[in-house]
Amino acid sequence: MVTFISRVLTICLIAYSFFELKANVGFNSPIPGTPSATAAKLLFSIEILTSILFFVIPFFPETIHFGTRRLSDYSPEDLGRIMPLVRDMIALMGCIFALYFSVNVHLLIHQALSPAPRAAARAIVALEPWLVGGLLVALGAVTFYYLRRFDAATNSDDTPTDTEGD
Repeated sequence: MVTFISRVLTICLIAYSFFELKANVGFNSPIPGTPSATAAKLLFSIEILTSILFFVIPFFPETIHFGTRRLSDYSPEDLGRIMPLVRDMIALMGCIFALYFSVNVHLLIHQALSPAPRAAARAIVALEPWLVGGLLVALGAVTFYYLRRFDAATNSDDTPTDTEGD
């Protein structure tokens, strides 16, 4: 369920960025003298590429690793238990990245349409550390949470039962 909701939100964020770009700066006719409109278009294409990447990654579990942990190191039984968790985690990460890029596309379009683009650029520069920090904290929290869930899922039936002495 988390995977489905996250992917729908990712698609909605991509659609939001697309329609905001189309309505405000257009795709074929760049606004003269505004590199921020070009940057917004570039960020939109990066948003699409990263979203496609996050949609495709679950189909190649042998490529996924978290530092020293690789999914290919898990036994087939354990892998069967954690793959739904991996799909949820990757879908959430894709949604977080799409949100980050959508906010940046919105800010760059605002700068391109602003009567004082330098003031808008200073506002973006002041806001960007908070956006990057939020991105990193959110990705770290999702990774930590799901690594704990991986451990719980793989150790759930490994505990020996002590029936001798009863």
